[in-house]
Amino acid sequence: MQTILKIAKTLALPEKDISSLREYLEHNEVGIAFELMCSAIEQEEFPVSEQVFRQITDLGTEMEFDKSLWDKIKIKQSGLPLDFHFPDSYLKAMKLSLVNLTPWHIMDNEQILSRFQGLKERYPERVLIPFARRQDNDDIACFELGKGAEVRIIHDFATPGWEQRGTYADFWAWFRAAEEAMIDFD
Repeated sequence: MQTILKIAKTLALPEKDISSLREYLEHNEVGIAFELMCSAIEQEEFPVSEQVFRQITDLGTEMEFDKSLWDKIKIKQSGLPLDFHFPDSYLKAMKLSLVNLTPWHIMDNEQILSRFQGLKERYPERVLIPFARRQDNDDIACFELGKGAEVRIIHDFATPGWEQRGTYADFWAWFRAAEEAMIDFD
């Protein structure tokens, strides 16, 4: 189970933790080593890449551990603010591949990062994280850093101060409205 040590070294966990992991692994205490690694990552609040998180998830699942061991590990979305995390409701919709609600379309990672950069330039007073675009106009659905789970409808390219078109309490409220738009769309 050198994967555990490899992950720990990749994340540059403290040497005391790496030393403990090495000792547990030498005594074939793989389960304890895995628990310690997850705990150290969570306590040190190291954001991990999606790839490393997938390795941790696969390893934990293979060892038949409860996912609560790794659930609180922060995933780093490269290019997005480190203190931003997509809400669970959004992640659930992505897991279920609920991405085409014509006229709304959920953006892929590349589109999110591209629009995020553009929004930073056009609206420097706000930190807007886009996740969906409308095909028939310049509206995009965004989360805004510091505003909780609320979804903002931004009319992109509008003059700063005039960009906000609407707000939904959370992702599911936006999703319901997007479903209605899909039903009504010709």
